[in-house]
Amino acid sequence: VMQLKDVHALGDHIVVQGGTFYNDAVLRSIENLLGKHVIRPDIAGLMGAYGAAILAMEAGTEHSSLLGAEELGTFSAKTSTYRCGKCGNKCLITMQQFPNGERYFTGNRCERGIGGEKAADETPNIYKFKYRRLFKHYKSPDEPRRGRIGIPRTLNMYEDYPFWFTFFDRLGYGVVLSGKSSPQLFYKGMATVPSDSLCYPAKLAHGHIADLIEKGVDTIFYPCEPHNMEDKTDPSANNYNCPIVASYAENIRINMDVLREKHIRFLQPFLPINDRKRMIERLVEEFGKAEGISRAEITAAVDAGYAEIEQYRQDVRDYGQQILDRIEKTGEHAILLAGRPYHIDPEINHGIPEMIQSYKLPILSEDAVYHMPVSKRRLQVVNQWSYHARLYHAAQFVAEHPNVTLIQLSSFGCGLDALTTTEVREILESHERIYTMIKLDEVSNLGAARIRLRSLIAALARREMPVYHDAPVIERPRFTEDCRKTHTILAPQMAPIHFDLFRTTMRKHGYNVVIPPMPDKAAIDLGLRYVHNDMCYPAIVVIGQLLAALKAGLCDPDHTSIALFQTCGACRATNYLGVLRKALRDAGFPNVAVFAVRGLPEETDSFAFNREMMVDAIKAAIYGDLLMNVRNRMMPYELVKGSTQAAYEKW
Repeated sequence: VMQLKDVHALGDHIVVQGGTFYNDAVLRSIENLLGKHVIRPDIAGLMGAYGAAILAMEAGTEHSSLLGAEELGTFSAKTSTYRCGKCGNKCLITMQQFPNGERYFTGNRCERGIGGEKAADETPNIYKFKYRRLFKHYKSPDEPRRGRIGIPRTLNMYEDYPFWFTFFDRLGYGVVLSGKSSPQLFYKGMATVPSDSLCYPAKLAHGHIADLIEKGVDTIFYPCEPHNMEDKTDPSANNYNCPIVASYAENIRINMDVLREKHIRFLQPFLPINDRKRMIERLVEEFGKAEGISRAEITAAVDAGYAEIEQYRQDVRDYGQQILDRIEKTGEHAILLAGRPYHIDPEINHGIPEMIQSYKLPILSEDAVYHMPVSKRRLQVVNQWSYHARLYHAAQFVAEHPNVTLIQLSSFGCGLDALTTTEVREILESHERIYTMIKLDEVSNLGAARIRLRSLIAALARREMPVYHDAPVIERPRFTEDCRKTHTILAPQMAPIHFDLFRTTMRKHGYNVVIPPMPDKAAIDLGLRYVHNDMCYPAIVVIGQLLAALKAGLCDPDHTSIALFQTCGACRATNYLGVLRKALRDAGFPNVAVFAVRGLPEETDSFAFNREMMVDAIKAAIYGDLLMNVRNRMMPYELVKGSTQAAYEKW
């Protein structure tokens, strides 16, 4: 949580507070983790309350309104509970009514259910606007000429629904949308969720499919879209969707047996929605002959769909501009609530936008400012996902607009947000702006989120208006042609047999390659310290072993470069280089260059992987496979222990 890289930054005297530290095991754990003696006051569980009291005493100008002893003797209060039905959260609210007519409410996520509707409704909330514009705007005819087709209200549909509704509506289909997300809807499909580590938005998809089946729909359309639609304002190197958004329909097809049991026609084609020409071809393949629809009809429907989604995006931009005009005129402060398209779902965001709105803070979103110009900044990550590009742009926008503060929403289980949260934080903090991140899952208890929001609001009130200044430019060291003569190239150990042969191959071609030993627990602990813990385990292991090699003195840091492979796909492995560079800076090795053996052109630097090296590397891989297979085949049956390993090392 703290993302502490250097224990020495804490100093020599460490005091802990909070009731959790009354547990001796927790206290000992923090001592083992820090390697330092830790002081636990006997009032550890009350220090927060004392601190709040001191702040109140310093800030308060009036006498306490607490009742005296005599008044407490005759004190009475009436308690009642009720359900608020003014949004999908349906909060259970407890009301305490006192003899003087005052009331106190608990359990509410916003002010709507306790008489604060007017103040909240007057404060613009783009999340509420987007949700209504996205779904309530579209109505299907009662008797469609080509029948009904179901579309689940999930994941990529929070971005693409205007396109797909318009496409099917123009072709004469009646679109049946699954119901609003809720815990009850989630439970409908919970038994078919294949992994608890999935993000909550993905888990909800099962409930939406089950809901469509209950509505009697016999055809369900849920496309797989590896890429997002092209956007003329999109500065990303590619426009990938995350792997879950891109292909979750496959998970549904495999795990929901009810589709086969009830003979539901489940359409989950992989579609290039980013390429109009190819998109038309694919939709003709899917619907032309099977449904008796002409190419001309499909082409017209596709063009209408693209036009409609552009209109939706423009409506969002216009609403965002209204909010910006308002805060410029009134001097108000706004919150840019940055997330992914599906975070507008009230069940996924758990009413956080309404909670912010109840504090009379206008709410923007990342796509509302995506078209607006900002200063260009070199990112530490490969900017290749459309949703991520909006987050980075929004962070830079907030850095340049002192009357806007960013809060990032992230769903538990979202591995890619290990990259975005780190990058967004660094963009903001490099401009001395506050970064706040709230993690969401299926649990709707917002007590901690409310505390964080109130703390943020208090910090904004006490802080002077920030003055924008250019962030310091971090020039990364590069592997040049001269480095080939003077530098040791450190490469991770990923396959002991093969990489020993690769090392020999590289040395043959003039590169002094060193491969560290297999990572041990200490190396993995280093990875956990310097790599965001939501990154995948391979990243933690690879980076941990490289840091361990440098700390152990295996190479001279001033004459060392590190070589990694780059996958150049939608996987996080494309960004290992950026994650490693940050870890090296944090660990005290800022001069170590990192380059890709094979990857994006801007990442390979001056390393040349020529034809001769490629041929030798392929030979090394073939011999590595041969040696590994023979070694593994014989080792269980050796008569003399260690003889197989000795024969392998000889050859």
